Amino acid sequence: MKIQKKFVSILLLMVTSCSNSSEKSDKNPQNQEVITYNGTDDLYEVESSTSPFARPKNAKIGFDVDGVLHTEVKYTANDFYYFKRPAFETTGRNIRLKKEIDFLLSNGNNPSVVTHNKSVCVSANTIKRDNLFKENGLPSIPSSQVFCVNGDKSVEINNQALTLFYDDSPGVLSLVSANSPTTKLFMPLPKHQKVAHYFSDKVIPTKPISKCGVLIVDDSKPDKRFLLQLRSPKLGEWWNFPGGSCAYHENKHLNFATQEFEDPITGAIREFDEEAGKFKSLKNELDQSKRLMVLQSNDYVLFVVKLDKNYLDNRKFVPQDKFAHEVSNKLFNIPNSPGYRWFKLSECKKGAKVDGYNLGITGKTCDTFRTYLDAF
Repeated sequence: MKIQKKFVSILLLMVTSCSNSSEKSDKNPQNQEVITYNGTDDLYEVESSTSPFARPKNAKIGFDVDGVLHTEVKYTANDFYYFKRPAFETTGRNIRLKKEIDFLLSNGNNPSVVTHNKSVCVSANTIKRDNLFKENGLPSIPSSQVFCVNGDKSVEINNQALTLFYDDSPGVLSLVSANSPTTKLFMPLPKHQKVAHYFSDKVIPTKPISKCGVLIVDDSKPDKRFLLQLRSPKLGEWWNFPGGSCAYHENKHLNFATQEFEDPITGAIREFDEEAGKFKSLKNELDQSKRLMVLQSNDYVLFVVKLDKNYLDNRKFVPQDKFAHEVSNKLFNIPNSPGYRWFKLSECKKGAKVDGYNLGITGKTCDTFRTYLDAF
């Protein structure tokens, strides 16, 4: 009898565990996702040479080291990434960047390195440096093409006439964008193993990044669709890119020595998930993205993600329960997604009203970056 009771108890425990596991899985569908980092977004997309998204051929190109050739970095309060340990001891690599490098080299581009990491230029580290380059698919770059600099990297980028440059830090990219306006910029995302096109308004920021948003774009033809959100009546009922406070706003009360600071892209994804990711996390959708772009204007960063129209037609944009009060409950042109609406780019402009609601600063952002959004 005791054995039978014991068996029944074990059976009940197994059933209860399975039931709890199933319930937890249903409530947290994001937990079922596996991120593979296999995406290539627009790497192999054929572009006109005049497109802002075209990658060069037979050109001089450049790479940073920390956060680019390895991913073991930590974000800082002034919009730079700082290495967690010496670059030559790291093992983390950006899988997507390695594909990028292979593509660039196959198109005859000549790589250089411009970095703030002085150890890269120490002659005793040449073998270690070459190993780091090799692990990223780069050749042994001669010391004459490896530059360790202080401050603004655009000085050396201009001196070397680099057509293309890869850097993970907004603090670097915003300066290079303003001071090297003809250099095409990419932002590798070390926390997400992706590579995004980077554009700014060409004005050097006066404040650290503290506001982030996400813009979802599809591949509809002839007009792409752009996702905007209507804020709730309590928040003024205006059209906005899903987003909010991030990075510096979240980090200023943290201890850099003991706590992990939030970077703008992670912050943008967090904000999007809070306001539109009850059933699906954006971080789990990046592998299927068709193009990624980061737009910066002073202390604001907009992370732009292109996804397949058919996929988006079946995606719900619903806030997590805790943040439902931030989003309008009015239904527009997206079934089962109150507060969300597909826009044409022509509708998004300063001073415009759509369905009776203002765009405000959102329209100004569309105006500032219209060239890139239109080509996106």
